[in-house]
Amino acid sequence: MFVIQYAFISLDEAHKIIGFKNVVSCYQVHTIPGSNLGKIKSDIYSGLKNIVIFDKATFIKNNIQEMESGIIPLLFIVTLISAIVLTAILSLILSVSVLEKRNDFAIMKALGSPRGFISGLVVRLSVILSLTGLAFALVLFFPMVWIVERISPEVSAKTSVFQILVVSSGVMIISLISSVLPNRRIRKIYPLEVFM
Repeated sequence: MFVIQYAFISLDEAHKIIGFKNVVSCYQVHTIPGSNLGKIKSDIYSGLKNIVIFDKATFIKNNIQEMESGIIPLLFIVTLISAIVLTAILSLILSVSVLEKRNDFAIMKALGSPRGFISGLVVRLSVILSLTGLAFALVLFFPMVWIVERISPEVSAKTSVFQILVVSSGVMIISLISSVLPNRRIRKIYPLEVFM
């Protein structure tokens, strides 16, 4: 699905992949700079029936439209599933942390910690974990894009400050949602547990 939009291979390779000859989705025509493109088009149309010829700009525009209608929604679903998994993992990490520090939290409650103080600790821990992951992602993103573009020059990854801010906001929302379950566990910790 990803490759069909932009990858061109030799006819022999195409026939090996498909398994039979005389089937081609499209041809890429290289022209010499300064050639009369109108004449080349008319020559192709006169020699072949039932075809459509696109210049490079139109071809790219059509592929972007195809990607937006076919692959982009699929990527949004993958992103949603990833967000759900990330929320579950972060919730589990925070829950284990709460269980490990159960006695400490009970002591804090017994000493009269202000309402919301312990919950705030869990939220801050969640945000710190998320920001650390986000910082590592930003540090690794650009070198990884560089490596991918060197391995597959046809793949071009473009990003903007707006996209980074949207992803950062999503990560912060995930971190806040992830702190809900651990905070419910904290509510079940009683100060008297310290004396047991």
